[in-house]
Amino acid sequence: MAQNGYSLINFQMKQLVVLALMLSLALSTSITSPQLLVELQSRTENVIDDGVDLLEQLLATTEQQYEQVIQENEAEQQQLKDQVASKEQQLYDLQNTCMVMSDDLALLKQQIELHGDDTAYFRNEIIKDNRRIEVLEELRCQQSKNWLNFIKSSKYILNLIEFFKKSHLKLWIIR
Repeated sequence: MAQNGYSLINFQMKQLVVLALMLSLALSTSITSPQLLVELQSRTENVIDDGVDLLEQLLATTEQQYEQVIQENEAEQQQLKDQVASKEQQLYDLQNTCMVMSDDLALLKQQIELHGDDTAYFRNEIIKDNRRIEVLEELRCQQSKNWLNFIKSSKYILNLIEFFKKSHLKLWIIR
């Protein structure tokens, strides 16, 4: 749009230069023909009217572009204000969270200081309980082995008894 405005201005400037040359030529040759003067006056008025129209168009275009830039800047400025407000709210929320966490941390530190001895006691108790669990696990494994051996022995004894019964029966039958 601006390029068209500049090309129109260049065209009008060329017309003004041509008109000025014609006027200087007319004045230097002392042509006093009324028809030529009327034509020069008509062309001069046309060039002036075209120049005024062009300047009005250029002014209107410039005003429109200026208003558009102002509106875009206002919209961008509002977006930036909204972003700043959002970031300020996030910062405020973060500060509140940090304060709460700081208070919680101070309370936790206080509890640790109060129960530090309890922690060592419970750690020792946990170690003892873990050892008891290990011992019980070993006993359970040993007991399982004992039961397995008992079952194997029982099967062996039952097989022996069965064998003796059959043998005794055979002996008894033989006798």
